[in-house]
Amino acid sequence: MTTLDELLGELDAAGLIRQVQHDPDATYQFRHVLTQEAAYSSLLKQDRRRLHLLVGEALEREYANRLDEVAPILARHFDEAEDEARALDYHTRAGDAATARFANTEAAMHYRRAMAYAKRGHTTAERLIDLHLRYGRVLEISGHYAEALATYIEMEMLAQERDDKRMLLAALMARATIHAAPTVLNNSVEADSLAQRALLLASELNDRAAESKALWLRMMAHRFTEYDAAIAFGEQSAQIARELGLHEPLAYALNDIFTSYLLSGQANKGLAALEEAEQLWRKLDNPNMLADSLIGAGEMLYFMGRIEAGAAKIQEALQLSERTSNYWGQSYARWMLGEMLLEHADYAGAIATLHESMRLGAQAGFAISQIATHGHLALAYTELGAYDRGADEARKAIEMANTLKPEWQGLGHAVLALCQFYAGQRAEAHETLSLATQYASFFDLSIIVIENVKAEMGLADKKYVEVERNIREAFNMIRNYEMLIFEPYARYCLGMVLLKMGRADEAHVEFASTLALMNQLGMRRQIWRVQLAHAACASLLGNDAEAAALRAAASTEVEAVAAELPTDLRTSFLRRIEAMKRDIGSAE
Repeated sequence: MTTLDELLGELDAAGLIRQVQHDPDATYQFRHVLTQEAAYSSLLKQDRRRLHLLVGEALEREYANRLDEVAPILARHFDEAEDEARALDYHTRAGDAATARFANTEAAMHYRRAMAYAKRGHTTAERLIDLHLRYGRVLEISGHYAEALATYIEMEMLAQERDDKRMLLAALMARATIHAAPTVLNNSVEADSLAQRALLLASELNDRAAESKALWLRMMAHRFTEYDAAIAFGEQSAQIARELGLHEPLAYALNDIFTSYLLSGQANKGLAALEEAEQLWRKLDNPNMLADSLIGAGEMLYFMGRIEAGAAKIQEALQLSERTSNYWGQSYARWMLGEMLLEHADYAGAIATLHESMRLGAQAGFAISQIATHGHLALAYTELGAYDRGADEARKAIEMANTLKPEWQGLGHAVLALCQFYAGQRAEAHETLSLATQYASFFDLSIIVIENVKAEMGLADKKYVEVERNIREAFNMIRNYEMLIFEPYARYCLGMVLLKMGRADEAHVEFASTLALMNQLGMRRQIWRVQLAHAACASLLGNDAEAAALRAAASTEVEAVAAELPTDLRTSFLRRIEAMKRDIGSAE
């Protein structure tokens, strides 16, 4: 009888196969894929099934302690062997392994195959629910929200067919999650409606863990509109999770309640919630949610004036998001880093970072980042005197908001009004500002920008008393909301009002305080404006040496920024500086 080694030798000699490994096990491969395909297709179907089954079972024995490593290979062999129960098991294992190494496309393929077998009756209802949720979550992480939603709707229909209330509950909450998140499918009304249905069903099933999640979803649906209601839902969700010792639901509640705390003027509470969530995500080894928590904390620290501490958290989040191919996290992190670079007057770096955030946001389906990045790019170009480019970006922000989230139009309109004002289009600027006011809100910071534009326009129109009153009210708002990052600009505007009203001594004190605060916070953004205005005050008060030193410092800052800009932006920036000097000089 011819041995296996002899047969392999004959095939090798014929040039059909070749030995690629001798030790520890002899390994052969076909010399050409066409040879392999021809040999495979020559087998009868029943022979192919039998051979795949034999190979699959041999691999199971050989790798009994390392099945996850070969799960994709085993899944294929049991597919071909038509052993659906084992194919289901190994596709699930392969999906889990791919998810763990963030190979989301591969994971989705394996979960999809596993679901097909599961729906044919090869598993329990609990496992079928789990597969739908795992598959949907991988799609969400990859930015395929419409496909994820279709998966959850399919699960809901299946639950109704089977009269399975637990499957229905899972489907309702998964659908609500899609609509509650700030994606292209965001719909807070639909999210809240689904969450309310889920809450009633969870109560009927006496499932307190599900109640906690449904309350979290109600919080998510209300967090940008009804802050007090959102906080109440979030705190109830967290309380139930604490009582049950459920770390993941507690982490979700803490992770997302911070927005409503911030918008209701409780920034420190929001930061404390995020820091607790961060520790929970680390224990749960969930890098994507850890990144989200870190960015949220970094954002809050930035608003509170702790720029470097915020940047450190966001840099860690960016590294995590890049390692896990999390486009959402990468977009969110770069958006925040872009804003921080603007505070350091690194316009070139900020513009590049915001453009990358926008690109990744589109890839992830992250609606808010796409709107906000256009808005902040518009601000950057406006500060550089490139008013046409600023207006273009502002209009893109409006268009994007109108398409994805109409309530986020305020920022785009506010910056457009600023561009128009600086470009000398006063009538258009007033009209645009009036439109911006209709959308004014804290969640997109449009209310801050609107107040800044009002101050600029009021100064130009010599409405000094009105501007001073509004700015002092803005001070109270900034302090109530613990948003120290916005105080220097408000102080500058107050100083300019005082200077133009002939109260140079008071303005001098205000500008000195502004510069001290900016240095404390590490802010260089438009510091030259403050230095030039402070110099004008010093001149009026007869402090010529101080005025000269301040003008020299302003020149140094301007030259440093101009040196990093491309030629067109350098030209527009320097032209804006000259216009600024003329405006400030007119008050001397």
